[in-house]
Amino acid sequence: MTFMRTTSWIGLVTLGLLTAACGGDGDDDGGGAAGQAGSAGASGSAGASGSGGTAGQAGGSGSAGESGAGGDAGQGAMGGSGGGDAGAGGSGGGQGGTGGGQGGTGGGQGGTGGQAGFAGGAGSGTGGATGTAITAPNNTWTWVPIEGSKCRNGSATGIGININPASDKLVIYLEGGGACFNGLSCMQNPSSYGAGDFRGNERGGILSRSIAENPVKDWNMVYVPYCTGDVHVGNRENVSVSGATGQQQFVGYSNMTRALHRLVPTFPGLSQVLLTGVSAGGFGAAGNFVQVQRFFGSVPVTLIDDSGPPFSATYVPECLQEKFRTTWGLDDTMLRDCGPQRCSNPNRFLEQFAGALVDSGRDVALVSYTADTVIPMFFGFGANNCTAAFPQAMNETQYQAGLLELRDGTWGGKSNAATFIKKGSGHTMLGGGSFTSTTISGTSLAAWTAEVVSGTMRHLGP
Repeated sequence: MTFMRTTSWIGLVTLGLLTAACGGDGDDDGGGAAGQAGSAGASGSAGASGSGGTAGQAGGSGSAGESGAGGDAGQGAMGGSGGGDAGAGGSGGGQGGTGGGQGGTGGGQGGTGGQAGFAGGAGSGTGGATGTAITAPNNTWTWVPIEGSKCRNGSATGIGININPASDKLVIYLEGGGACFNGLSCMQNPSSYGAGDFRGNERGGILSRSIAENPVKDWNMVYVPYCTGDVHVGNRENVSVSGATGQQQFVGYSNMTRALHRLVPTFPGLSQVLLTGVSAGGFGAAGNFVQVQRFFGSVPVTLIDDSGPPFSATYVPECLQEKFRTTWGLDDTMLRDCGPQRCSNPNRFLEQFAGALVDSGRDVALVSYTADTVIPMFFGFGANNCTAAFPQAMNETQYQAGLLELRDGTWGGKSNAATFIKKGSGHTMLGGGSFTSTTISGTSLAAWTAEVVSGTMRHLGP
């Protein structure tokens, strides 16, 4: 089935694959609180006047905005592309946080009516980034320690970077590798990643500069490793997890915040950002979408989530979503970004967040197999109201139904949504050889990715 328009979370890995995934995820491998208010962050101006229609559900002024000397710069609720607090022709627009520490000259804009997403109409500033630009050799993978960033075991970590000064585009890739929320899952999830783990010349798939079909081969590239056990979206330190050794540092979201403070000044004048990742990194890319868009201001951010599907509670029971949320501290990260009106039921946040993603107005896309060999097992921890001793994985029929519910229901009729759903078994496609070898109806994943980054959004698959 193909749909087309012209103009990818909690990413987890099955126990069998987790062992292999510690050095990469899936089929081939390839500061402080969010916001970190800058001392010179300018107050954001109010969104443009709404010209009627329903008030944006995530509108409203930010809760911490105006001083710019500290705090979280109005992350509490952001105006979206479909109208803000004013509604019905009011003059307030969506205000999207009043700037504060995040800086920038505009929060979410008031729209022309309709339902607002949480990230629509980002301001024209640079998100209040206060870090120094990264200096590294051109067109060479380089490991960059990020001050304050740490792994699940408390050890220091950083990012990989490959700069092409001739490009005004940037791809940010989040690695996968399991999750940590109980003793069984934590056993196989990597708890550290440092300079010695970074294989700078072995990035493959979408991060390869040598694949002719790769549409981002000439872009600036950033590789975000995974060692926090929280699918890159946590902000909770010194956590005790039954069956796991020591105190856990679930700080993937705040690590991303620290990295963005360095990346924004490193890449001034961008025209586009692609935020992507596989498995845990796919969920992480989606869960960090709001703060990445906020930091890059008016630069459009496109999302491609590989194998991190934000299923409804039909497939990810509320008890399991609550486990993720409370263990990793998601109330202070992606749920805060979503806002209490859009994500009104915190234990059903996956589907609500997915809806807010597409309502943001930015292009969002998902890649998946119908018989994923990993995610169904981890979602299976929710069986029997989360009381099963071992996960009970859903079968292909159930998993495909979840994918189609997302495509045709949550994202149904949205011209800024695209999916690449491959019939068969496997796990992740962007990070290795499957990027070019996997096809649907004669279109390779690489070619479909090229369409997505150029704004041609279509659904491929059953």
